[in-house]
Amino acid sequence: MAETIFALASGAGVSGVAFIRLSGPDAGRAVETLTGRPPPPPRQAALRRFRDGAGRE
Repeated sequence: MAETIFALASGAGVSGVAFIRLSGPDAGRAVETLTGRPPPPPRQAALRRFRDGAGRE
């Protein structure tokens, strides 16, 4: 696989929490960039808050 992909894994509609699946060679770096925390182990869910471009949650 040459691309890193993101996909909404929770159902459509309004919710307080969304499940997002990441896969590919840059998935770990994407998680760290978006959350400021290291990625969880493969195939394990983790609760994370996203940050904006300035690093604010």
